[in-house]
Amino acid sequence: MYKKEQKALLVVKDQSLGEKIASYLNHRYNLRTEIMADILEVFREVGADDSADHAWDLVIFDETVAGLQPASHALKTLKAKYTHLNVLYLSTILEITEPYWHKEAEPLPEYLQEDFRADQINIQLDKLIELLTPVTKADSLADLYETIPRVMANTFRADWAVCSVLRLDEKPVRRGVVVGDYPEVLPIPTEFQLKGSYLEEMLTYFKPIHIPDLDKDKRFRRELEKKFTQRFHSALILPLQYDGNCIGLIGLFTHGAGRLYRLPDLDMLQRLADMSTVAIVTHFYHEHGNLDIDGIREEIKRSQDQLGGEVFSPKLKTTKK
Repeated sequence: MYKKEQKALLVVKDQSLGEKIASYLNHRYNLRTEIMADILEVFREVGADDSADHAWDLVIFDETVAGLQPASHALKTLKAKYTHLNVLYLSTILEITEPYWHKEAEPLPEYLQEDFRADQINIQLDKLIELLTPVTKADSLADLYETIPRVMANTFRADWAVCSVLRLDEKPVRRGVVVGDYPEVLPIPTEFQLKGSYLEEMLTYFKPIHIPDLDKDKRFRRELEKKFTQRFHSALILPLQYDGNCIGLIGLFTHGAGRLYRLPDLDMLQRLADMSTVAIVTHFYHEHGNLDIDGIREEIKRSQDQLGGEVFSPKLKTTKK
């Protein structure tokens, strides 16, 4: 998944759990792990010099370290400083290392081979391009709302995918609107309430929800069925973050069986959420604020042509004999 020497930051107060997850990240995904036990340590590191040793590729917060509010503040601070960074909560990926999913935590013997790792990175790159390219090519908000759930469902073979935005014209925000879903396309946008729900917590603290088996959380299953009038067996929902605020969510669901999303899946879907947020805001300003987005795009393209730069990095070379 990751190239050699890339780093993850794990903020966790349980030392044994931290060591277990650090070992998992290293053996399965080639990530070196730095462990901190205090949110304040994170802020001190962020304020330090911008040396390569302080740059992480992934940050995982145990939200019990200091509570959701300080953790979400640290998340926003890190995202502002390192735009490439993926920040997740520990509870979002803990299912992978819990006993119920213990087989998923066992590293494959092939992962010890450098050629295999390089191939996996290239596969992930191809998948990421397949996921993001249609979003960048959408030419309107309507097209974008249709594209996001479609590429999610097709890429990850989910039974249902959804894209929703919040009613930001209301203060406080109390409702969301399903603006796109796939494959069961809604004839008109459908509203759902946020008050007193899991989704309200997620949208307040940028806390993704990853539940491989909703039989273990029947309350949330009932909430989803009430909001979306469908029966689900697994759920992965990520917030759409923009400028320290949440503007909506994207979600993947299965009906008949549970579904575990591994770390590379979470990584790619978080990148999709970030790209989708930028695209939604861009198209909104273009369609409703008379902002000359086309002129800005042309200026960016001219700059790229002058620099001769590539949008995507070339694939890693392997040395198979």
